[in-house]
Amino acid sequence: MSLEEYKCLIDAVFESTNEMHIGRFCLSRMSADHREQLLTRFPAKVLSIYLFWPYHNFFLDAANKVWDRLPEDHFVCLLHIIICQKIAALWKDFDYVDLLRQFWQKAPII
Repeated sequence: MSLEEYKCLIDAVFESTNEMHIGRFCLSRMSADHREQLLTRFPAKVLSIYLFWPYHNFFLDAANKVWDRLPEDHFVCLLHIIICQKIAALWKDFDYVDLLRQFWQKAPII
């Protein structure tokens, strides 16, 4: 399989999956430039993956790049993940309260 065929396959799998672990696997097999391209095409999907280990540190920088492409309902979905699935569930692998604060403060007025 050529490199171009491999990239197309990874793209197709990423686009079609709703499974977090498969999306993370796809992102882990991409170059940084390729991840940036997917971020612009699928901002909510990439950002939701960035809320999980080992990508936490990419979340805020990535969000700042796509505010203009992030619909309000996707913003609310990301808030739900942070608040309900991370903070309320008492996850301790990252400072989600600070992440929520920064994400909220940087959000444009919707």
